[in-house]
Amino acid sequence: MAVVALWGDHIELSAQLRLVIQLGLMAVVIVSGGGGAALGGRQYLLWVGFRTVFIVGTANYYNFMDGINGIAGITGLLGFALLAAYVNLIEGSVEVKGLAVCLSLACLGFLPLNMPKARVFMGDIGSILLGSAFAGLIWLAAKSVLDFVCMASFLFPFYVDELTTVVIWLKDG
Repeated sequence: MAVVALWGDHIELSAQLRLVIQLGLMAVVIVSGGGGAALGGRQYLLWVGFRTVFIVGTANYYNFMDGINGIAGITGLLGFALLAAYVNLIEGSVEVKGLAVCLSLACLGFLPLNMPKARVFMGDIGSILLGSAFAGLIWLAAKSVLDFVCMASFLFPFYVDELTTVVIWLKDG
C-alpha cells in the first residue's frame, strides 16, 4: 500500500482508483496469507472483507490525520507503544512486539520535525505505511475478539474523528 501511495505522489491517481487498488492489494495479501480457511464460503468472504476494509480503512484514517501538526506522530508513538505492551501482556509474538517498539521509536524520532510547527509531514507514503502496519500487527497479534477490540482502541481518536467527518460529509454531500 505504501508503494501505491508513492506511485500516487508521482502520477495523479483519483481517490477512487487508489482505494480500489488498495482494497484489491490487501484482499490478495490476506487471501494468500492463509488463515480463515476453516470458514465456509460466505463466512470466509466476510472474514476477508472485514480484514481488508479494516486494514485499508486504518491506513487511510491515519493518512487523513497526518495534516495536523504532531497528531500522527504522537498517536503513532503512543499507539505502537501500547500495542507492544499489550502484545507483551498476552505473551504474543516477539516479532510483532519488536516491530511495534521500532515503529513507536520511529514516530518519536519524527516528532521534533512535525511539532510544534511542522517542517515535515509524513506524506501519503509514511502515514499509509504506519496505518497499514498498525492494523496488520493487530491482526497478527490478536488471539481473540477482545484482543482485537482492545488493540484497535489504541487508535480510537482517529477512528472517531474520521467516522464523524465521513458522516458529516455524507449528510452535507
